Amino acid sequence: NSACIIVRNKGALNIEDNVYIYGSYMDGSEGGHGVYGDSGSTINMKNGVIWNCEGYGIGSYGEVNMSGGAIVNCRIGIDGNGSGTNIVMSGGAIHNNVNGGLHTTNGSIRVTGGNIYENPAGVAANSGTIILYNQANVHHNSQTGVQADDSNIYMSGGEVHDNGEHGFYLSNCNTWFTSGSVYNNKNGFSVSGGNFYGNKVDIRNNSENGITARNVGDFKIYDGSVHDNVNGVILNNCTSAICGGEIRNNSGTGIDISGGTAAVSGGSVHDNTTNIQNGGTLEVKGGADIHHAGNNGIVNKGTLTVSGGNIRDNAHNGVWN
Repeated sequence: NSACIIVRNKGALNIEDNVYIYGSYMDGSEGGHGVYGDSGSTINMKNGVIWNCEGYGIGSYGEVNMSGGAIVNCRIGIDGNGSGTNIVMSGGAIHNNVNGGLHTTNGSIRVTGGNIYENPAGVAANSGTIILYNQANVHHNSQTGVQADDSNIYMSGGEVHDNGEHGFYLSNCNTWFTSGSVYNNKNGFSVSGGNFYGNKVDIRNNSENGITARNVGDFKIYDGSVHDNVNGVILNNCTSAICGGEIRNNSGTGIDISGGTAAVSGGSVHDNTTNIQNGGTLEVKGGADIHHAGNNGIVNKGTLTVSGGNIRDNAHNGVWN
């Protein structure tokens, strides 16, 4: 590999004040990195600037800890490769990189602070793990805040907002969203395959959909709010359950079901233009409260069973078949 600095196996590097790593260019098929770390190496970026590298700002098979400084105008800000790779970002900024901010293949990324912005994709994983919590801030990326396939995704804090197309774009991932906010993207979550579990969600003010889920094996929302999007939750051929929380004040449809099965057993779906549109198999039961739609409470074009709950105070019909 060609890099300004190479950290060999079990070696360690601290990047601190007044360190500037600039302009490492490609030499052969790989390289051109600012800093490269072998398996077992540790790179600690506490301050300084890495910029204008044709390869990665930091490319590593080991551990990378970023608590300050900036990585700018590289191919990817930090790239980790391999099951032993662990990237932790608690501060600093990764921005204006050509292909992405943070990326891993088969490794893990944890973001607890700092800013990741103005990249095509902020954080990405292939067959890895992404964890966002505390003060993670992924914003104003031109395409996607978080993008992953065949990975485990955890969001228990932080914000993903103002990204051009998607807050999250996930394929065949297992996703746990237990706190934090996803807002002001074009689409909050776009999920295909895998499983999705939401608790204390805050998905709001996305210019198209809060959540779009396709072919998700197990989709559940337990608590939180999906609100003030165009459509709240779109379910296409999923096995899904809304167990709690509220889906409200979306200008289109609160829940749109196309194929698959869905149960609304708790929580509140209210003050959407249409609260629920059903084109699959839907059961309303338990503590569900479906009310105050601007038009109809439920528009049913599929199979509907009402075994409990309330459907009330909708402007036109409670249920329209």
